[in-house]
Amino acid sequence: MDDGAAGDDAVGREAMDAEQRAAEAAVRYAVRLMSRVLGSFTGFVVGEGWGSQWRDGEWHPGVRSQLLAYTTTGLITFGWQRDHGLPSSPADTVRQALERWGSDRGDLAERQIPGWLHEEAVIHGRTPVPVETIEALRSGLPSSEDSTLAVLRAIPVGVLGAAGFPFVREMAMAVAALTHTGPRTLATAALAAQLYGAALEASARDDGVGLVEVLTDVLDSRPLGDPLRWRLEHLLRQDPRSLRFAAQRPAPEGPDDVLFAALTALLAFPGGGQDSWLGAIRSVVECREPVGVRCLVGALHGALHCPGYTPDLEPGVPEDVRLWEEAFVVFGDLASDLVHSILATPGGHSEDDERADEWCRRYPA
Repeated sequence: MDDGAAGDDAVGREAMDAEQRAAEAAVRYAVRLMSRVLGSFTGFVVGEGWGSQWRDGEWHPGVRSQLLAYTTTGLITFGWQRDHGLPSSPADTVRQALERWGSDRGDLAERQIPGWLHEEAVIHGRTPVPVETIEALRSGLPSSEDSTLAVLRAIPVGVLGAAGFPFVREMAMAVAALTHTGPRTLATAALAAQLYGAALEASARDDGVGLVEVLTDVLDSRPLGDPLRWRLEHLLRQDPRSLRFAAQRPAPEGPDDVLFAALTALLAFPGGGQDSWLGAIRSVVECREPVGVRCLVGALHGALHCPGYTPDLEPGVPEDVRLWEEAFVVFGDLASDLVHSILATPGGHSEDDERADEWCRRYPA
């Protein structure tokens, strides 16, 4: 190969690398912006959001949190309804969201949406939201197959949609970004989203795909050299007994550890079916509390306490019960109480449901 051809190849590779870096940067930008918009919803739920204040020993969500919570919820609801063949439109859902937020504040909401979104963009150094996007949020777009994604792209968060993900996975990826901020944990958020999206798809297919199959598919899609890929490979190589010992280690401290501790426990104690690991991954993805015991216990609650799961309490296999209990000892007395509650009602869930629900109300993950 002559010097000219080699030079052309080098230029071509540099251009491809630059294009790839630009695409990755665009995805990161889109996830961050989506996380801020959808973060208002989580902010409304947990009391942390734009305009929130700490008063009288508790969080009080601000007006911005409430407004964007219901508006965003309306847009997401429309996407779900469209994907499931239910009649609706963005205009209807946004209008319903504003009505739920309070008719006495509806006029204020319509006046303030442009200013708030513009302010948020300017504060964080992002491109201000276009006027046509504001009008789309106010009046809704004409109902069409891509109308919801058009709203999201205009915000602009459409890079996620351009990646070819189904709507539900796109939203899951954005929700995952709510859990973590900063470059170090963005990969974990993306992995959690990928798992969540794969779990949702497997659940929708209802074809018996299990957690190992989902993890294997996700593993194959991770880039070589990714440290999270290495951890997935290591996790899948372990036998259940080794995983049971791993599940008894001290509570994790970082988001990577929380996610993998939940997956470890799910693989170590199979039997809950799709609902269990889907619920566990969802709990990890949606958790906004500082990572630690309550986050992990909340995730594992989905693994233990789900329809159709009945622990084997036959007299001949007490070892299983002991392992279940020991796996939770390190997570504190509250988690231990929950496990005892779940194991206390073999073959039924009515009384167990009430205990677990009360536990979740008192100690939300």
